[in-house]
Amino acid sequence: MAGPGIGKSSLTETVAERFAGELNILQVHGSSALAAVPFGVLTPYTTDLTAEESVSPVAVLRSMWTYFEKLKAGNGNPVLLLVDDAHHLDEASAGVLADLISAGWATVVAAARPRPGLPQPLDQLWYDGLAERVDLRPLNREQIEEVLEHLLSGTVPAATIDAAWSASGGNPRLLDALLHDAAEAGILSKRNGIWVLLGSLPSDGARLTAVVAKDHLRRRPEEQEALKLIALAGPVGRKVIEDICGAPVVRSLLDQQMVVETSGVPAELSLWNGLFAEAIRNTISVSRSLQLQEKIRAHQDGTLLRGEGRLRSVEWALECGLRVPDADLLESAVEALSRYRNPSARSIAARCMPRTSCRWPRRSRPAPCTTRGPMLMRPPCSTNAGFRSLTFPRARQSCCCGYRRTRRPVTS
Repeated sequence: MAGPGIGKSSLTETVAERFAGELNILQVHGSSALAAVPFGVLTPYTTDLTAEESVSPVAVLRSMWTYFEKLKAGNGNPVLLLVDDAHHLDEASAGVLADLISAGWATVVAAARPRPGLPQPLDQLWYDGLAERVDLRPLNREQIEEVLEHLLSGTVPAATIDAAWSASGGNPRLLDALLHDAAEAGILSKRNGIWVLLGSLPSDGARLTAVVAKDHLRRRPEEQEALKLIALAGPVGRKVIEDICGAPVVRSLLDQQMVVETSGVPAELSLWNGLFAEAIRNTISVSRSLQLQEKIRAHQDGTLLRGEGRLRSVEWALECGLRVPDADLLESAVEALSRYRNPSARSIAARCMPRTSCRWPRRSRPAPCTTRGPMLMRPPCSTNAGFRSLTFPRARQSCCCGYRRTRRPVTS
């Protein structure tokens, strides 16, 4: 049992490789598209049945037993049945698999998500002591360090480990994609035998984009749209998404642990991982983003947004090329600073800091400041008086051009 991307499928593949020569390996893949079709996932093993027999539990069970016996007669090895995404199994198929286990005809390894969990017939085997449950957890920092040391030949400093752990959330699938993308982009680089990050981990790399695309292809259209809305607007009110996509879709995403819900009033939804949400946003065109924004605005009062929701609303508007009042930009920049999102704060603040109002002469530009610690940002431009209260943690005192205010600017 494990959440998305923790390694259920990889584990079943490893089991198949490990016992390929000792057991007859059969695989069953659960699917949300077949969840409402009785015995749908068992069709490859019931091809000899007639249409009437294919819906009979007894006939399906007999057909499975015959198939297993033919395999055993060939090499004498017992049967191992690997079931991936078992949480998508229909009740009828789960009942047949439970009967196979109870009769001792096959050993079954089933991988599923804890929410919604296994179908009742398989879950009952654990309560009866006929099955063992193993829960896979996200990797902790020590395990992330062990993985990096195994994959990278060289010293991995604590800062690199912390960044990888924080960005991936301990999810092995995301960790693998982020490391490959960072290495290909030159962000993860080896300097004098030490692996260092030269910037933020990318959210637009090919590997991470492929992970997002693969996840979307396995979902229904309404789930895809709900994920896009939450990624673009999150945190966003649960009622807003329910009004647009329907309450069953929201419950399904919560069960699959793709979104998380706050305990406040009103309840808000966010994607389970911030970098995954950013990767989803990178796959959405501006025109499509504008369409989704209109849907959100039709069900949400923007004047009531506060905190991170307000910040994300402004960021989304800027991404779509919409004009945002200076007062909202200032408020959002301060909010970004309070959350230590300095690049976002600078990007938002620059929208109401016209660069043409401040010019430094080429010869009089002072050297960059090396002072560390909180510094007040005091732009020399008279039009930027509203920004003199902003504090950038660990940033140098600068104007909108990026230079310290040590001399009077020359205005053209």
